[in-house]
Amino acid sequence: MAKMVPSQYNLETTSYGEQQIFHALEQLPDTYTVFHSLALNGHTSKLMAEIDFLILCPQGVLCLEVKGGSIKCHERQWYTYGGNGESRTIENPFTQAQTAAMALHHEIKDYFRTNRNIINACFASGVAFPDIPFTERGPEIRPEIVYDKKTGDFQDYIERVFAYWTKEIRQRNSFELTGLSENARRQLESYLYNNFDILYTVGTKINQVKQETIRLTQEQKRILHVVAANPRILMTGGAGTGKTILCMEHAQSLASEGAKVLFLCYNHNLAFHLQHRVRQQNPDLKNLEVHAFYKYLLQVLAENLCLPPQPPEEDKDAYSRYWQQDVPQAFLQLPHVQKFDTLVIDEGQDLLNPQTLLCLDKFLNGGLELGNWLVALDPRQNLYRTQLDAGLKHLKQAHHTTLTLEDNYRNTKEIIDYTIQCTGIDPQVNPLVQGIEIREEQYETIQDQRISLVKALEQLKKNEVPLGDICIVSLTSFEKSVLQGREQVGKFKIQRLADLHPQDWDDTKVKFSSVHRFKGLESPVVIITDVKSTSGEYATRCYTAMTRAKALLWVLKHKDA
Repeated sequence: MAKMVPSQYNLETTSYGEQQIFHALEQLPDTYTVFHSLALNGHTSKLMAEIDFLILCPQGVLCLEVKGGSIKCHERQWYTYGGNGESRTIENPFTQAQTAAMALHHEIKDYFRTNRNIINACFASGVAFPDIPFTERGPEIRPEIVYDKKTGDFQDYIERVFAYWTKEIRQRNSFELTGLSENARRQLESYLYNNFDILYTVGTKINQVKQETIRLTQEQKRILHVVAANPRILMTGGAGTGKTILCMEHAQSLASEGAKVLFLCYNHNLAFHLQHRVRQQNPDLKNLEVHAFYKYLLQVLAENLCLPPQPPEEDKDAYSRYWQQDVPQAFLQLPHVQKFDTLVIDEGQDLLNPQTLLCLDKFLNGGLELGNWLVALDPRQNLYRTQLDAGLKHLKQAHHTTLTLEDNYRNTKEIIDYTIQCTGIDPQVNPLVQGIEIREEQYETIQDQRISLVKALEQLKKNEVPLGDICIVSLTSFEKSVLQGREQVGKFKIQRLADLHPQDWDDTKVKFSSVHRFKGLESPVVIITDVKSTSGEYATRCYTAMTRAKALLWVLKHKDA
């Protein structure tokens, strides 16, 4: 599919004719980049002009003017007719398209000057009438560059337009035009992004993600029917495939029908977020409990006055043994615990080791072998090196149904491609959204990195990205990160998300989290810091951190990474 910038149009401001052309253009090959509604400041006869669609492709650059509805030309005056029969005058679309192409070529020549691969490309113009068969003829009309209701394949049309303009320019100027190489196309993309993209596209992407979430809910109804029809489901999927949403929808649905449901995950912050969501969506829902697994074990042990003493965090071996062995073993020794009709587990890759499976079995009526459960996991996010293979082998004894999710609704194609390139980890998902190029900057010292971070925040603020939509995700702890334990960088105040309930989030502050604390969560804009390596154990951290971004990913990477 072609790369669309922005990847979705604004329903309120985009005409139906442009919507039709947008959907036709996005079916072009991935060697095409299409900008929609590109502002043009250097027009020869207007203070501000707009190109409906600017298409970068192997043949060159095409400026496409779109006129929807019924069109008529009388005595050199052009008219468009709406559904009510009323007419209004419009500019000559052929003149519009051609002067826009000339103005764009002039602006690009001024910028690239000696880059022959770009300035010698064919800058063509075309006119689209998607609602009508266009049969008008006249001295100002070029039928060779017309796309109308009867035109077939759009790629064939584009090749026809470039063939026409290449021949026309060669005859007039005896000048041989070049095509547009992939490298030249990327240079033009970058130039157009810098002049147009970050404010419009980031804002558009944030709104688009909200619309995709609604669409996701509808698509997931089909998957939920599969889940509801099977008592035991193992659901696997890469980042952004909607595992958490599916788990929560399933849990709330069963609880609303009267079943006692226990929802467990690994990450404390994710548990806080989901508890908040349940209170907002279903304040009267009494049969659903949402907890972080180990905190819930502590709660149950404390209620039974059996809580083992916790060693100091500085004693790393004893502290690790406390969580991995002492707490689960103390829980398993309890004679009685509250039982649940259904168990829903998110972040299963962090919990499915033999010891925790025994605890989960104790919570569930019928146990894991005969009871009702849904487990969701992504093996690629196994940050804690859980004995996942042994846990999955144990679950197989329960004769479960396996469900694999492939469509990614959270991340853009750019984020997924960059993640694979950097980490070598393929989430094996199909990203449904195209978006903004990744920003990557290198640093040598922590001071360099802090300067880059401040500049990134200043640029985002300048482009009116809300500070509350930005989260700094570090591959290390708050104290060891670029912030070095400080809750301000430059002029920007920082709010840590560690064990912070969503109702306490401050939209006037930039958020901070370690990657471990941000698992299962997401943010429209993510700035990843302290990237000293992208291989080994850091590959998993980078994969998890990068796939938290919904719209824009900004990476601060050490020069040796």
